[in-house]
Amino acid sequence: MHKSRNWIVAITGGLVALAIIALVTINLVSGPSTAAAQAAPTPTATTAATTSGKPDLAQIQAKLGEFNQLFGDFRKNLAGRLNISEDQLQTAVSGAVSDTTAQLVKDGKLTQSQADHINALSAEFSKGATFPPDANVISQVAGLIPLSMDQFKQIETDVATSLNLQPSALEDQIKAGNSLTDIAKAQNVDIQKVKDATLTSLKTQLDAAVKGGKLTQAQEDQINQQASKFIDKLVTFKASDFKK
Repeated sequence: MHKSRNWIVAITGGLVALAIIALVTINLVSGPSTAAAQAAPTPTATTAATTSGKPDLAQIQAKLGEFNQLFGDFRKNLAGRLNISEDQLQTAVSGAVSDTTAQLVKDGKLTQSQADHINALSAEFSKGATFPPDANVISQVAGLIPLSMDQFKQIETDVATSLNLQPSALEDQIKAGNSLTDIAKAQNVDIQKVKDATLTSLKTQLDAAVKGGKLTQAQEDQINQQASKFIDKLVTFKASDFKK
């Protein structure tokens, strides 16, 4: 059970940390300029993966098709060995997942909302994997993120305020290659004030998530602890680091 709690906290904490970076550094990494995009040759289907730098969607889908076939065969063979139908097997697996998450909720290691989303994802993945994932999978994963986009933006606003800047001005500064430490120095602001503002804002939003049933108090406590350890790296982060 302890491992289950650490698993959900690790995911949540990681998502929060990534989201803070993404929002504080929103639009940091600009795509190719229009001129460059116009000058670049249009990649063919066979060279798309190497010339565009993006994954080959057709290849990914083909690999997932192979996986789904193997998964389907496994499920069929397992049901056969248990002398039950595949539908009965699916019902048993779904029930086992539900029983497990229910116990975690009872133990205070998951919220009911988290359990519901995990149960729904389990049901979706039992059908096989798809890429891009369908809308329901995206919705269920999004439901596991404890903060809304507005809450993430509020954290960004609070960080900007600590630097005596508007969020848009902060974004411009970060996009220009400056870290929060660089900006604080230019604004004659003690970097500790920025750190405190970031952690305080995060805690405020996480408190709301706990109140809204999206996090347990124990999960919030662990996220806040991790954020305190992460803050020194955040304030020295630069757009160029993101590109590495």
